[in-house]
Amino acid sequence: MEQPKTETKTIPSSPVENILGSLSELEKDIDILNASIEDVRKRFNAYSDEEVGKLKEKLTSIATEEARRIVDQAKQEATEEAARIIAEGDKSLEAIKKKINSSFDEAVDMIVEKILST
Repeated sequence: MEQPKTETKTIPSSPVENILGSLSELEKDIDILNASIEDVRKRFNAYSDEEVGKLKEKLTSIATEEARRIVDQAKQEATEEAARIIAEGDKSLEAIKKKINSSFDEAVDMIVEKILST
């Protein structure tokens, strides 16, 4: 005897089940998107830290070069001022020597006169 065939009927999904399935897929997509955003954020932070480091090095280099230029300029100006002061000192010394030489004979005569008059 043959058994009667039972038909398996597929129960159609209800609209609520469809919505829940869609929401579940949407949640998965959001989780994937959040993970991707976090990865991008980490890479951006690493990149910005690297760029900040490069800019610090560049700024330090520029500041060092500027400081070196300022020191060199000040040294040059000081050297020029020292040379000018030495030249003025030499002129003054020469003038004093001339005055001494010009009044030397007169001083000797005065001393001799004083010695002889006593």
